[in-house]
Amino acid sequence: MSKFFRKNNLERTMSLYYKRIMYDSLLRRSEPRHVINFNDAEKFLYGRVDTYYVPMVIKNQSLLRQLPTNASNAASRLSVFNFVEEAFRQLRSRFKMATLNGQVDPNDPIFGSLTPTKAYESPHVRYKKHIKVYSQQIAKQLIDRNIKILNFSQFIDEMIPIILKKEILAKFPFTKTAYIKSRLCPISCTGLAIEIADFDHSNDEQKYEKFIQNPNWRFYVNACNQFGFMIDRNAPWRIIADIDSAGMKAVASHYVGADAPSLNTKALMSAYYRNPYVEYFEDQFVEILLNIYNKARKSFYLEPKECNGNTVTQREDSIVYSVEDLQSEFSEEYFLKLYFTIRIAEEEIPLSENEANMLIYDVMKLYKGPQSYVRPLRVFERIINKTFDYDGSLSYTTNALSLLEEIKRADEAQLQVDSSKMGSGETGRGDGGGY
Repeated sequence: MSKFFRKNNLERTMSLYYKRIMYDSLLRRSEPRHVINFNDAEKFLYGRVDTYYVPMVIKNQSLLRQLPTNASNAASRLSVFNFVEEAFRQLRSRFKMATLNGQVDPNDPIFGSLTPTKAYESPHVRYKKHIKVYSQQIAKQLIDRNIKILNFSQFIDEMIPIILKKEILAKFPFTKTAYIKSRLCPISCTGLAIEIADFDHSNDEQKYEKFIQNPNWRFYVNACNQFGFMIDRNAPWRIIADIDSAGMKAVASHYVGADAPSLNTKALMSAYYRNPYVEYFEDQFVEILLNIYNKARKSFYLEPKECNGNTVTQREDSIVYSVEDLQSEFSEEYFLKLYFTIRIAEEEIPLSENEANMLIYDVMKLYKGPQSYVRPLRVFERIINKTFDYDGSLSYTTNALSLLEEIKRADEAQLQVDSSKMGSGETGRGDGGGY
């Protein structure tokens, strides 16, 4: 057991708490501002949300580029955004030069070669695994309670109370939109992060000895800052592109087609990220619900019935649906409202049931019929992801409705931009991975 820093999570809770504070406060006092605690609320969302705090994913796989590797690591295909890869190559070249002139020990197992060990992970693949387990658990609860599921409407009535339990949604979001913002989705899903070693995240003593006390640590910290990388304080082997830094802007400007001084964060995000909620709603939401329905229902149920003084067994068959069947029987508006209901619960915004219904009612005014769900979705997501100063439900509602009017006006211009992109064949769907 370490005296000052935790080595694992097996110690007493109070001991772990104070040791964790000691490690964090030591680095906070002694290291520059670009050595950052990405567990903090605002920083945790870095690379996961846009300027409206709406979850986002990479726009297209073609924006990724494979990282340089050593011959011994050639089989490992690790990728990040193209401008991040170029900045990392420059950083790596700086380290190689430093090993030649004696600034860095070439035999250092970490800083001697600066070899990537982990980079981009698809959030779509991770969500697919997440929702598979989630679906199984929801279906299991319905089965264990002997709930008879004969049709989809009955299934929704039984399932929604399970999904909307706050203690579950707080840790296990249902929609992909909420999953992107959750702690289940790592920063490696942003396309901005690179890891150069593989250590135990719970071992602060090892971090301190292998990194902070490493003779090459100071050079590493300064070089990362020079080339526009932040360092994760809780995983110092992980570096993250700072898209607001001069160094990273200088590289990214070559790909965005803008002058580095005029390249702002919003423009860079727009070039590399997209919001997943429209694609998720139109391609995956109904399919996921149907998948859970099929897991929870039996093909038929045998029920005892009284008939002329005798007990007979009556068979009741559950309805078999396809996605097309559901979309035909239940309106698009029905599924849109269902999505909104789940999303409000996932965000844990301080609205009463009546206020939540009013918000859904107001947003649904933007729905003009089949295939017109894009604008309601966009406005809704901007409202519920917006961070308001909360003094009470009425204050929140007033601010939300005020924002609704503001977004309605701004959204017209965005719709025109989207329409022109669709006309040119730009769909923005290159990361695939299913749900």
